[in-house]
Amino acid sequence: GYAGLRIVDICYLQARNVHVGESWLRGVQYKTKKPYNIPIHPALLLYLKSQIDPSISPGDYVFPELAALYKNRPSEVSKLFADLMRVAGVKGTSIVAHNRQRASSLKGAHSLRHTFGAWYVRYLPKIYVKALLGHADEDVTDNYTNHVDEIDLYRRFLEAPAPFTYRQEQK
Repeated sequence: GYAGLRIVDICYLQARNVHVGESWLRGVQYKTKKPYNIPIHPALLLYLKSQIDPSISPGDYVFPELAALYKNRPSEVSKLFADLMRVAGVKGTSIVAHNRQRASSLKGAHSLRHTFGAWYVRYLPKIYVKALLGHADEDVTDNYTNHVDEIDLYRRFLEAPAPFTYRQEQK
């Protein structure tokens, strides 16, 4: 995801939340009722410009079909996303964490939020990622950003100065 929004906030995104001129998404999170202010990535901005009819009212949904589907059958939106992932060749995986009652999908719609957090923590201070994700608690943000990316780990390892210098002794 380019915005890190929860699936419910994507489904219920209204024209008033998309500030194309400023390149910002501004609204209130459905889950927490707290405001969100997210810069719109240029690629997402192009897509949103193509989706939003300039004549729609501020209260109209950007994705009316998704809003209706989520309102009536929220689990169908997750299934729709899972179907898209399968078509794209991404295999789903579910796990039950030690402190949870139900399984979590590692390749579900919510994984886009985790990908967003894990990606941007590489480039932004964690406090900014926390703000973008709309988390009140930094510990929650840590759950999104504490994924070790092996390629990034290897690159950073090679860029780090060596703890000592190796010299081969001459004989």
